[in-house]
Amino acid sequence: MRPPEIYISEDGFHVPYEDLWNFLQTSWRSLKGKRLRYVGRGYILIVQTFVLGGRRFSRRALLSFIRKGDYRIFPHENTFPEGVEFYRMLSREVDFQFAPVMLIGEDREGVLKGARILEKLAEVSHYGVETVFYTADVKGELPKEMVIADGHHRFEGYGDEIFSAFIDVRDPALVILPPQADQHAQVQDEKGDIGKGEGGEGYNIPDGCGF
Repeated sequence: MRPPEIYISEDGFHVPYEDLWNFLQTSWRSLKGKRLRYVGRGYILIVQTFVLGGRRFSRRALLSFIRKGDYRIFPHENTFPEGVEFYRMLSREVDFQFAPVMLIGEDREGVLKGARILEKLAEVSHYGVETVFYTADVKGELPKEMVIADGHHRFEGYGDEIFSAFIDVRDPALVILPPQADQHAQVQDEKGDIGKGEGGEGYNIPDGCGF
């Protein structure tokens, strides 16, 4: 993995999600006229805080660039050709990837827990989720096996290197919302053992973790 070049939008980014194609087209038009401020190169730690079922959760994610060939990355849903082609087109016309592929895996090296916050970049709030972006000093490496939680079209449409957000599969704040329960059960059946760790033990997605 490597740290990304960091740009901050001065005028925000929001498009309505009515259907996939309209969302993609609106995103493309918005991105073409986006005003960005260059910050520099560095790892970004995201801290998201939200309340669910009367409990307060705080979740960490690490933004970085990774090469697909360096990892075994498993999907859990099918993609639409139009969506994949959109991101191929976008990669040719826009010099940055505007949203990360969300990846989950077991943080054996403590990359997330050990990340040291350096500077606060931005803070936003959407749908009751408070999100704070920090630059961070990061040690270690991401796990070699991960599952795509969100961003299947981006993963297929972009090139060999993708913008990713990594979340520890054992983070208590990685929770399942009701519409995702059936999907989670299917993933458990198909990807229950996504590989063997260094000691040869099986790796299973634990109950209570969702996408």
